[in-house]
Amino acid sequence: MDIPVVSILQATEKTTRYSFQETIVFDDEKLLDPVVGEFEITRASNQILQVKGLFKARLQLACDRCGEPFELPVEFDVDEGLEVIDGPVTSEEVNETVSATGNFDATDLIRQNLLLALPTRRLCGCEPLTNQADADSVDPRWAALRSIHQEPNGKH
Repeated sequence: MDIPVVSILQATEKTTRYSFQETIVFDDEKLLDPVVGEFEITRASNQILQVKGLFKARLQLACDRCGEPFELPVEFDVDEGLEVIDGPVTSEEVNETVSATGNFDATDLIRQNLLLALPTRRLCGCEPLTNQADADSVDPRWAALRSIHQEPNGKH
């Protein structure tokens, strides 16, 4: 969703509201439904735009433990300040600035925030794979703690 920055700067209202519903393409994740939400862009000044919004998505991820696919509903917010500059945007500035004569790519900003909202460990809820011999063995440094936790009948 490209929004001309000049239309935001010249709007009669200080805050402009937008609805968002787009399918975003990822490398490793699969989006099951379009990302939906609403956001607003507020002119904090002629040089600063504040973008705020709340979004929902449903993704299919691969479990880090078992490798099976699972669905993950995600709700995330966006709260970003962007500097408006007169000249072209350089590659180093692309995340924090927009050109006054260019377009603001809301889709890319929402995609970045969605990726940041995903868990670092993607687990479907499956049980960890354990070897019974490993489960029964105790590091000797932890043996004292295990004896404290033992029940009277000798079970853990």
